[in-house]
This record gives sequence, C-alpha cells and structure tokens, in this order.
Amino acid sequence: MSPILARRLTAIGSALALCVMVLTANMVRIVESPVSARVPSGWGPAALGKVRRQLVGLQLGQKEIDEGAARRALVSAPLASEPFALLAAKGLAQDPRGHGGQESALLTEALRRDPRSRTARILSLRNRAATGDLRGAFGQLDALFRLSPGLVNQAMDTIARLIDSPQRMDLALSALSGHSNLYEPFVSSLVGKNRSRDVIVRMAQGLPADILARPPVRASLVGQLVDVREFALARSIWQRGNSSGSTGLVFSPDFSDQRTAPPFNWQMLVSTAGSAAFGKNRGLSVVYYDRSPGRLARQIVTLPPGHYRLTVEFQLISGTADNVRLQLACYGAPGPLTDLPLYSSKPGFFKTSALFDVPATGCNGQDLAIVGVAAERRSETEVEVRRVDIMQGETS
Repeated sequence: MSPILARRLTAIGSALALCVMVLTANMVRIVESPVSARVPSGWGPAALGKVRRQLVGLQLGQKEIDEGAARRALVSAPLASEPFALLAAKGLAQDPRGHGGQESALLTEALRRDPRSRTARILSLRNRAATGDLRGAFGQLDALFRLSPGLVNQAMDTIARLIDSPQRMDLALSALSGHSNLYEPFVSSLVGKNRSRDVIVRMAQGLPADILARPPVRASLVGQLVDVREFALARSIWQRGNSSGSTGLVFSPDFSDQRTAPPFNWQMLVSTAGSAAFGKNRGLSVVYYDRSPGRLARQIVTLPPGHYRLTVEFQLISGTADNVRLQLACYGAPGPLTDLPLYSSKPGFFKTSALFDVPATGCNGQDLAIVGVAAERRSETEVEVRRVDIMQGETS
C-alpha cells in the first residue's frame, strides 16, 4: 500500500472513529435486568447487571472498567454477550487498534452470542475504523442499519464531513460495495455539506447502476448536481427515472405531467407569496397574494447558447396589476434573460412571447419560473396558465 493511500485510509478511518462518538452519545439505554437490581451480591444476576451499568457508563464517558465484574458475570451468565463486550472495551480503551487481536476475538464472540448487540457492533466499528478497515467498518454500519437506521444516518453525517476530495470519495465508494443498505444514507449525508463539484461528480460516476435506479438516491444526487451547477449530468440521471421522456426544451409544456418529479419538471410552490397548483383539466392555476415577491412555480431547463423565443398562453382570472410574470434567468443570476407579464385587459386566453439569447458562458442551466413581483399597482392576482414553450433558433 502506498503511503498516500495509507494516509487516506487513516483519515477516513478517523472519520469512522468520530462516527462512533456520535453513535455512542445517542445510545444511552439503561439495560439493567430487574432481577439484578434486587440482588446485592457480586455474583449471580447482580454481576451481569453491573456489567450492563458499566457499558451504559462507557456511553456517558465513564473510563473506569471493572474487569473483575465481567469475569464474574461470565461465571454466573456464561451465555451473555455483555461480559465479552466489556472486556473488549477495556482493551480498546488502552489501545483502540487492538494490535494483539484479543479485542477483535472478544467482540466476535459477543456478536456470536447476541448479533443484535448495539454495544458490540459499535465497539467493533470503532476497532475496525482505528485500523483503517473501511470495508469491515461499513459492514458493522450495515448491521447497525438493520438494528437502528437513525444511528447510521448520524454516523454517515460525520463521514460526509471528511469526504473532501475525489480520491476520498473513491475510497468510500469502494468500502461501501456490497452494503446496499448504506448507499442511501451515504448519498443523503452529503446534502448541504458544500462539497466541491469534483466530489459530487465522482460520486455520480461511481454509484452502481442498481443503486442509482432507486428514486430517493437519484433525487438526492440530482439535487446535489444542480447545486454544483452540473445541469447536463443532473438532467441525464433525472431522465433515467422518467418513463414519459421529454421531446421539447420545456418539460410538460402544457402541465399535463403531474407525476414526474422536479427539478426538470414543474415544481409547485406554496409560500406567503402565493401558490400554484395543477389544474383539473391540465394547465396551471396561480394565485399571487401581493404581500411579498416570490416564485410560484418553476422548472430548470438546459438551453445551450443561442437564440430563443419564450411563449406563454394564459388568461387573467382576477386582478388589476401586472404583478405575475413568467421569467427565465441563468440559474442563480440576480436578473432574468426575459420577463413576460401575465396580464391582459381582454377576457379569455391570451398568447404572448419574447425573444432572448442564452450567453456562451456562465449559463449552462436556466431557471424558468412564474413569479409574483412588486408592481406599480397592487392587487391579489389569479392567473390560469395553459402552456409555456421555448423555441430555438429565432432571432430579433
């Protein structure tokens, strides 16, 4: 093993060791036997109760371990797993790597007697993490997932904070191989961690196809790719889960597809600004309260640089102000490329359009949105939108 790889393994191993701290801090479970509480002697059920109390104490940061109590409990309760876990904990407290191998053997025996022992699983995870055995550590996390998924989610959150390079992502994905239950919490744990574009792209490229086919994994990954402005890759992965496909520049331009998930299909937004909802007979029903500006409906489009025409067909149901608009902007940009007011003084449906250009740089994804804005006149406005289209190649 190269020195660089060894250092990376140690770094992620340290991350897993931190996970143990998170896990144990949330596992304060009093597991005393009712019988042990009634027997004051140092032998019999009381010995096992004392071992269990010490294991709880370890989770609270207690450092003193009574090895004698563990050995007495083994005599009085030879089938119990807790004495083996406590003896292993004593050894790991002195040497987290357990170089002698005795601690690993003790934990193996504890888990043989009680495969559902969270304490033994966490201690084994700590031991494997300290030695850089990522595959073994993820194996213990996999078992913990079946016992208590919430604990694993917290562990993954700790791991995610140290996945800061494509190389570390490769190591983590390699260690995850074969642990199907862990992929979803792993991918979700990176949400909101401000990982670099290269890290998220490497994750998208390294996830197995059957894992990527899972809707929660795919949705989480698509969102993260959008966050790092990898719109083409995000749309490609998003599209794999859509049976209807897309033939135009706007997905579901008539709002007929109400099942396919955002962000490349329409997303209905409800806030203090107003609301948008799919109509009974297709179309979109939009209400703007004119209290505060905000998006009411949106989708992301991926238009290459060039000339375009944006068209919208709508009717004004109520309101006297042009404060509901259809805007298209480069994703994250402060101002729109084009802006169409959804206002008409005539009854019935009205069609309007505008030409716009997508610049050659800094605009590989665009935000197409119906928004409520501040206008010269104020009114609550209701609009029915029948269709939104974008056509390529038209010039002014």
